[in-house]
Amino acid sequence: MRFLIRTAVVALAIGGATVAAAVPARAVDVFIEVNPATIQAGSTVALRASCGESVTSGTVRSEAFGTVPVTPQNGFLVATVGVPSTRKAGNYTVRLTCPSGRAATTTLVVLGTLAPATGPHTGGGGLAPDPSDSSDRRLLVGGLALIGMGSLLGAYALRRRRMASRT
Repeated sequence: MRFLIRTAVVALAIGGATVAAAVPARAVDVFIEVNPATIQAGSTVALRASCGESVTSGTVRSEAFGTVPVTPQNGFLVATVGVPSTRKAGNYTVRLTCPSGRAATTTLVVLGTLAPATGPHTGGGGLAPDPSDSSDRRLLVGGLALIGMGSLLGAYALRRRRMASRT
């Protein structure tokens, strides 16, 4: 009987230790995330951070966008911030400072702004009519005149055929 009791106690101790190790402790890490981590100058980034167990506001600072407060939302500290289009390309440190004095950093990669793309090369609109060009009007009038002459010739030929068939 003693053997069974000792075995049960050891099994409970090992099982309890295993269960305690399997249950994660609440994360108390301080961190800052930038999404996306690589952007074009002039774009917007989302910040997600944590100051540990306390879900109070914090401050995020970077040369890329200046200083912004992060506020609690769904258990994290969040903010959205725009990077000016005048910002030069490079790697910028993003630093979270918590009210407790703890801090975390990450890196934001800013690419230079792209020059606007030109439109497709489709001939420059050479076939499009120019409203100030009178040659377009002449072409229209000439085309209508040819259609009218063709109709008259067709009517004349038809009449002539009918006359020939009567005789």
